[in-house]
Amino acid sequence: SSAASDVYKRQVLGIVVARSKSSRLKGKASLKVGSVSSLEHLFKRLEYCKNNEFINDYVLCTTKDPSDDKLAKFTESIGVKVYRGDEENVLKRMMVAVESYPDFSTILRITGDDILIEPNYLKKTIDHHYKLNADYTDAKLLPSGTEVEVFESSVLKFLLRWCVDTSGTEYLTNYITDNSHLFDCASLPVNKNETIKFRLNPKLIIILMILVVFLLSVRFLPKLMAFFPNLQSLISPLIGILRGFLPF
Repeated sequence: SSAASDVYKRQVLGIVVARSKSSRLKGKASLKVGSVSSLEHLFKRLEYCKNNEFINDYVLCTTKDPSDDKLAKFTESIGVKVYRGDEENVLKRMMVAVESYPDFSTILRITGDDILIEPNYLKKTIDHHYKLNADYTDAKLLPSGTEVEVFESSVLKFLLRWCVDTSGTEYLTNYITDNSHLFDCASLPVNKNETIKFRLNPKLIIILMILVVFLLSVRFLPKLMAFFPNLQSLISPLIGILRGFLPF
């Protein structure tokens, strides 16, 4: 049977955690990958999971900061529910959504960077979580950017109530692993050929796209210049800038 409708009829809620402010790549959730924003790629994968009953629902959790107004409005416009909370405290922000779904006992935390989650492994992670009756399950052996984390909602409520300082919960996993004697923790086993530690995130994708454009421009530039003599004066500065970012 599907993970979202196992023998105990446990309800699964996927929570995407994203915000516009980022120290490394601001506004990355709204950046286009092809013709679609990076966050839409993630939502499409979660919609597939929902349609196949791997999960029961998914939402976006972002902050109340005005910088996230545009992100929230866009997400709502494509039919995804949005919950807004504390800017720095990720756990408090997530709990706004969790408390709105009191019948959902299982929570998936999905960071907005992980736009390439693999639906079949999402299901495997949930199944493994249920098989071991775990409090927390990760899939950290998969390439970064393709995996989810599974929490029981009771664990999140416990952390919110008893942790002395939850301000650093952007790294929520640490609260679990550092206190593993209090929780039943599990990790999805995967084959060795599936453990290559690539990092798949919007910043890497954008860099790769720039590299492809650069290589294509170099290859076809002579042919283009035959038709457009003034093209070199326009493109040369751009190529110089791009070369500054490349390691060769």
